[in-house]
Amino acid sequence: MAERRARLGKAGKGSNGNNPELYGAERYATVVISADDTEPPVIRCFLGLPPQLVKERDAEALAVRKHGQGRWRVRRHLMLGMFDEAFVCEDEDGGREALVVDMRTGKTLPLAEAASRANAKRKATDNDPELERMCREAWAPFRKQTKVGAQP
Repeated sequence: MAERRARLGKAGKGSNGNNPELYGAERYATVVISADDTEPPVIRCFLGLPPQLVKERDAEALAVRKHGQGRWRVRRHLMLGMFDEAFVCEDEDGGREALVVDMRTGKTLPLAEAASRANAKRKATDNDPELERMCREAWAPFRKQTKVGAQP
């Protein structure tokens, strides 16, 4: 991917994460699965690398633009939804607080503030019987295929 990004830059083409050539659809395939039972097991499949891998360099560049020079690097990918790409970036020198970089909006905010907002949203959706019912229904066909799901 770094080679492709450099080659696109030399050719004067955009080398940001929106360039289809960076995804390697001719070489890679991606299957996105759920980490828990709040969504169906297989969320989506597509050719190419996942956007969050391709857009890491863009997130680091956004952190530099918004918070001054430094050596920012992506520490974690945040999966906020099907199309929401966000990253936790940290200053490699340790002089600045970690940031959440939201690629959809182009905004950055301190990690502590983002965590506080997320906790408030999570509490608002806890114990939602309708959401729990929908999740159980989505998982029902797959539970039968597992050892744990087959047990009473």
